[in-house]
Amino acid sequence: MKPLAARRAESAAVREALPLLGILALALAVRLLFLPAEGYANDIASFESWALTLYDHGIRAFYHATSFVDYPPGYLWVLAATGWLYHVLHVSDASAGYYVLRDLIKLPGIFADLGCAVVIYAAALRFAGRRLALGAAALFAFNPAAIYVSAYWGQVDAVSALFTLGALLAALRRRSLWAWALLAVAVLIKPQAFVLAPLLLAYDVVRDGAPRLTPRLVLGPLAAVAAGYAIAAPFAPAPLNPLSTLSWLFDRYVHGTSVYPYSSINAFNIYAVARNFWQPDSQWVAFLPQSAWGVLLVLAASAMVLWRFLQRRDERAFLEAALLISLALFLFATRMHERYIYNAFAIAVLMVPLGRRYLTAALILSATFFANLLYSYAYLNVVQKHVPNVDPTNLMPLVSHPAALANVLLFAYLAYVYLGGEEQPAAEANGAKLLQRFSMRMRAWFSPVEGTAALTRQDWLIAIGLGVLCYIVAMIDIAHPKVQIFDEIYYARTAKEYLQHKDVFEWTHPPLTKLLIALGIVFNGGYPSGFTSYGWRLASAFMGSLTVPLLYAFAKRLLGSTPFAIVASGLLILSGFHLVQSRIATPEITVAFFSLASLYCAYRYVIAAQIRVVERLRDGWQATLSAGVAAAAAVGLAAQWALARPPIVYGDGRPDDTAARVAIFVVFSTAAYLIVRLLLPRLRGSGRLIACYADGSTVEVAGKDVRVQAAADGGGKKGAAYRREGLEVSFAGDGSERYRTNEGEACFAPGGTLAIEPGSLRVRSGHATLWMWLLALSLACVIDSKWNGFFTLGWVLMGLAIIASQRWWCRPAQWGNPRGIPLDVVYAAILLVGAAVYVLSYIPYFTLGHNLADLMGLQRQM
Repeated sequence: MKPLAARRAESAAVREALPLLGILALALAVRLLFLPAEGYANDIASFESWALTLYDHGIRAFYHATSFVDYPPGYLWVLAATGWLYHVLHVSDASAGYYVLRDLIKLPGIFADLGCAVVIYAAALRFAGRRLALGAAALFAFNPAAIYVSAYWGQVDAVSALFTLGALLAALRRRSLWAWALLAVAVLIKPQAFVLAPLLLAYDVVRDGAPRLTPRLVLGPLAAVAAGYAIAAPFAPAPLNPLSTLSWLFDRYVHGTSVYPYSSINAFNIYAVARNFWQPDSQWVAFLPQSAWGVLLVLAASAMVLWRFLQRRDERAFLEAALLISLALFLFATRMHERYIYNAFAIAVLMVPLGRRYLTAALILSATFFANLLYSYAYLNVVQKHVPNVDPTNLMPLVSHPAALANVLLFAYLAYVYLGGEEQPAAEANGAKLLQRFSMRMRAWFSPVEGTAALTRQDWLIAIGLGVLCYIVAMIDIAHPKVQIFDEIYYARTAKEYLQHKDVFEWTHPPLTKLLIALGIVFNGGYPSGFTSYGWRLASAFMGSLTVPLLYAFAKRLLGSTPFAIVASGLLILSGFHLVQSRIATPEITVAFFSLASLYCAYRYVIAAQIRVVERLRDGWQATLSAGVAAAAAVGLAAQWALARPPIVYGDGRPDDTAARVAIFVVFSTAAYLIVRLLLPRLRGSGRLIACYADGSTVEVAGKDVRVQAAADGGGKKGAAYRREGLEVSFAGDGSERYRTNEGEACFAPGGTLAIEPGSLRVRSGHATLWMWLLALSLACVIDSKWNGFFTLGWVLMGLAIIASQRWWCRPAQWGNPRGIPLDVVYAAILLVGAAVYVLSYIPYFTLGHNLADLMGLQRQM
């Protein structure tokens, strides 16, 4: 057995890594939601063609076998691996193969996003604490611009940025050779990083203080040349001749830059402030062409920044210089695409902990970059569809010109401050001030009475009455018009096909809404007599009326006021949108009901989880859990072997069979993991109970031995207490916690109860389990109603993750019990219930002779 100190060190390391791992896992999940998007057609098509060409013709013959390629060799290695993997998967069906290849093309950029977040976290730790470093990583991981580029668009700028950020971090860690090698890889993927080479050289000169000529000045560039030669040589005509290879490589860059000889290729830079895009950069300005002026401006800006860096010589100045030089290239050089700001954008996010102005810079660049991406996507649609009477060089002047001006003014401000030598506070102190200013705007405690206002008998009568009123209003002349309107032509028709026991014609969205419409027709007399406008709209009226009492209950819990709950419900009844959606046979009202139900159940779950009692596990529980995870994987494989046979699948190797096998494995292994996870306290329990309170405090009880760990100011002994403005927390000898605020008082008891005083309303820890399963059921139904239900799922999962993560960045907790929500259990329950509801809703489909493989293939039509 390891020494106690070693075990504690390992446990601390795991605790420190968990928040970052949680951010990365959630960021990956968000990106995978956008994986099915078509992406930027031109770029995706080029990458697919190159990947297949690399597989068919090999690396050596690639440039000769391809009609068009404007990329240097760096990223082609990734595409070669992608083409090989695509053929390893043996995708025989052409339509399925298209989707598989497109998804494989997007994955490197997605994983590079996660890598960038890790590097940003590691670099930020040099200047600030873990909270700010996690904040910077999260700002990048969930940044709409970063998500759009990799997961939606399908571009790979994040891959180049990953090596660029890695080069900067390596330089900061005094790994000069690694820094140069990584920068070379970045340049071989996307050439924009080459402007940082002089900065690396300058950093090698002054990193030890006074300027010194060291061997690094030669060895570093040699490492870059060696790395570049090693990557490029297999593609070159004469790979054994270094000079010939480097000359060939230089020609590749010249060719790449000559493809688009325009001042700005949809880039929000200085040339877009007052002029249209796609203007030739060969136009003369004074005595030089515009392209030459662009080069001179970049050189001048870089020279001034380098001059100032050689004066300051510190790590902060090094990163600031990297940002300014990268931004100068995007703003002043011609032939810039919209994504060439990526390096500056990523470095700005990395620098958020260094000062408030860099948080501002990161937010501005995020906004302008995202707007630039949307503009370019709109440009592609206009050009491809030949939209008449639209100038593709100036689509959105009210967006593009102000955004370009914002980028230029931001650079001017940052350069002015950098060159002017404004004194900066210490990073940690600056970050503390940022957090303090932010937190001053909100209270540092939660109201213990929130969410505990249960419905009285009077409330039940009012809620039911309002629901009946809504139903009466919705049913007035609901049969008019008697024809199918708008999307009723799809949903009412599908309901009829269910009742006729026919194959459904339209599968744009999942079937739950259509099954409910069919149920309304059954209540109206069945098919064919009940298939009337009254019958197919009956379900919508019912779902709309159910939404009213649900909103009443939610409002009463949130506001604790019967009059305000009546006002909220009344506003919904009077809403024209709600009324119309309750009177037509479309899925929006069903989605609205189940979305509201999901949010209500999530809220009730969070409230019920304010108090949670768990059993401390004995040493060695990690090994038990690891064995359980292995056993769960084995169960998934066994289920796959037993069930992935005809008639459940076809068994002929088609891609839909593979998808079905993956689904079987995921569902059954998740179910097995959930069982293992719930049985773990029985297998490795120590008999000592730990009560987890809403503020993040814990109390461990074993007989008369009571140990308190307060959420703030340390803790440890009985009677430990802490105060905040408007908050007073104290602990009694039995381990109970009294939480006093201006809005009420609560008493948390180690037995698992929460008493609200005055009124003594109580919450028990066991209530959370019920609401967890109801939450899973509601989310399953909203997803099964329409695909946009995934947005509700995403927000709920993100909200629960934020609450659970408070133990690392918010003490005392303010938005729910951080230890009351076991994320792995909740997520597993949501997956299992969601899978069960989804498969059950396809029973009519299965009765027509279809199987699970058909169901998986059907998803591609949605």
